[in-house]
Amino acid sequence: MTSRLTLALQIASGRLSRRKVWEVHVGVTVVVLETSYSCSWIGLYKGVSSPLAGQAVLNGWQFFVYGLTQAAFLGSHPPPDARLSIEQYFVVGGITGAMIAVVESPQDLFKSQLQVQVFRPTPLFTRLSSCVSYIWRNNGVSGLSLGFGATVLRNIPSVSLYFGVYEYARTHMAPTGGSVKDLTVSQLLTAGGLGGICYWGFTYPLDVIKSSIQGDNLDPSQRRYRGVLDCARKLYADGGAKRFYRGFTPCMMRAVPGNCVLNDVLPEPALNCGHLVASQPTPLASSVTRR
Repeated sequence: MTSRLTLALQIASGRLSRRKVWEVHVGVTVVVLETSYSCSWIGLYKGVSSPLAGQAVLNGWQFFVYGLTQAAFLGSHPPPDARLSIEQYFVVGGITGAMIAVVESPQDLFKSQLQVQVFRPTPLFTRLSSCVSYIWRNNGVSGLSLGFGATVLRNIPSVSLYFGVYEYARTHMAPTGGSVKDLTVSQLLTAGGLGGICYWGFTYPLDVIKSSIQGDNLDPSQRRYRGVLDCARKLYADGGAKRFYRGFTPCMMRAVPGNCVLNDVLPEPALNCGHLVASQPTPLASSVTRR
């Protein structure tokens, strides 16, 4: 239920962020009503199949990479309860953000393109499979990588803030003489919610740029945006600084519940896998040991 709600809010946020300044749809309520009227309530979930299909993979990969990078920073044979410094958690988060873009960027591209089709008189495609097929058939690998650079640019600071603030909150909420393993569920939910707020609150303009690029025309000759800087200039020309915060309200409405649950449910198994892989000797290390 939480996943469906946050995805619906994410779609409303994405549609608002791509609105042009002269269009009249300026609020989340209007977008929800307009979408429901033109496409029924199912329109609120247009493009959901892409994030739903890849959400488990993306989140599992995110925490796996996070655990792997943590283990690399901790070194070999760390104490059982060893933790990084808060500064290191921010760095690990940034590295994680760059690496998960490989999975996240094409997933967001499919989602954005499916949402764009809702208001086309003649949609190019209506399903995830046909969306992937169309992009691959017409643009190949370069089509699938549309917006990849913008995704990396957004992910490095946003995921750095996400995990850095999350670990900072966990560290400061830990009981005296105890550890983060002693935190209650409500404290973990609070830490996850704070991480989500910082993730979106400080880097939302970068997400607007990314969404605009990925929702652009799939035909390279008809694209409005020629890159991140060009997109930023044209968005600013559309509506000034406010243009970069269109859709911010529904985004923040989903940031807290979505990240609360995510940080409470997924981390341990994926983190443990990352630590386990990092703890295995590499072929080079094994050959050195044998010598």
